[in-house]
Amino acid sequence: MAKLSSEVIVMRLAKQVFTEEEYQRFMALAELREHSNPQIRAAANLELLKMSERLQALLDARHSHLHAV
Repeated sequence: MAKLSSEVIVMRLAKQVFTEEEYQRFMALAELREHSNPQIRAAANLELLKMSERLQALLDARHSHLHAV
């Protein structure tokens, strides 16, 4: 079985946890990390960090709910 990169794993988790709109924004920001303008790259990375923190919070809440059941 092929080993998945952490980036692929995060993208799959984002698809499962975020709304479609949030997921599309997450993917668009991920693409902007490759932009030629360093200010755009920095802004995209900052927004991705915020969304990643939200993703982690949603996953933590899901995990807590599963253990409470």
